[in-house]
This record gives sequence, structure tokens and C-alpha cells, in this order.
Amino acid sequence: MDESNGNAASLGAAGYPVITTRAPAAAAATFANAPYLWPSSLSGQPGAPVRVHVVDSDPHVRGVVARELMSDPRTVVAGQAASLREGRRLVRDVAFDVLLVDLELQDGSGLELIGPAKNSHSAAEAVVLSQAEREDDAVRAFELGAAGFVTKSSWFVNYVQAVLQVANGGASLTPSLSRRLLARRGIRVWVGGGPGSELIRVR
Repeated sequence: MDESNGNAASLGAAGYPVITTRAPAAAAATFANAPYLWPSSLSGQPGAPVRVHVVDSDPHVRGVVARELMSDPRTVVAGQAASLREGRRLVRDVAFDVLLVDLELQDGSGLELIGPAKNSHSAAEAVVLSQAEREDDAVRAFELGAAGFVTKSSWFVNYVQAVLQVANGGASLTPSLSRRLLARRGIRVWVGGGPGSELIRVR
């Protein structure tokens, strides 16, 4: 048996050598929240989680988001704020990697926080949260520098996933909204399901 290269050799029933290949251990860990398999090469490791600021005027929503983020070792809540004014102070004074900010704060639009956040921490990313699924709001958020737009009422909302996506160079967008935005750009998409489906192009 030769194990110098990680393989094991033995003789089969017919006397011919049989090579058993040992697959190298994957440099990844598994987690309870999606994405479940997480390579060690990506940002958001248990020993170095992605730091997140949560800015939302609704204390219940802030609590829900914070609990989800703190339940996963890849993300940690660095700070919370309930208003645009508090959010400006938070992004200025406390280091972070990703900003989750509600579109409609009690004293202004959450879009106004994207600029100050990027100015204070140029490498930081921003994800806008919204109760409504309005295409124009999403487009405006991306134009201002956001990397994500997530509808809070969506069945598919996953704050951990949204944070990890943008922290690793991707974008996070509610699925149904992304489909409509693609159609708006003139890209062909399937509408409907089953026999009644049709391929349309919207300009």
C-alpha cells in the first residue's frame, strides 16, 4: 500500500491493482443558516464575523434582524440605530462591514445614509430594507451605492444570506423584484408557470 500521495493500492479479485483515491478534506464548514456550506476563503468566519449595523425605526424589526444575525457565527451586530440621525452617528463612530438600513426611517429616508456610510468606511457595503417592493426604490438604492435591496415581507428574506452575499462581492435582491427589474431592462424572462407560461420581452 502506497500512501505517499494520499492514495491506497491493493489487489482485486482478478489480481489487478485497485486504486482507492482519498479526496482531500474540503476547507469549508457547515452552518444551520443558508448558505449552509461556507468555504474558509470567504469573508464571515466564526473567528472573524462580518460586522453589521442595523438601522430601522421599528424596534421589533431591529430585534428580529439582530437575533437572526447573532444566531449565526459568521455575522455579528456591531451596532443598532432607530433613526437617520442616530444612524449617521453610528456609521461615523463604530466600525462595520455591512449596513442594513430601512428605506423609511422616522426622520428621513434610509437612502440618505448610504453616502455617509461609504464615506466613513469605503470598503463597507449597504443593503436597503423595505416593506414595499417598489422597483424605482431599488434602482435608486443601487445608484447611490447600495449592494442589495431586500423586501422584509418576502417569504425568501434571509438577512444572514444577504449580508454574506454583499460582504463577498455579490449583490442581494429579493427574487421577485430582480425578475421584474430584468424585464424592465429588456431581458427576456418567463412569466407565469405551467402550460400558461410565456416568454416576454419588456422594454
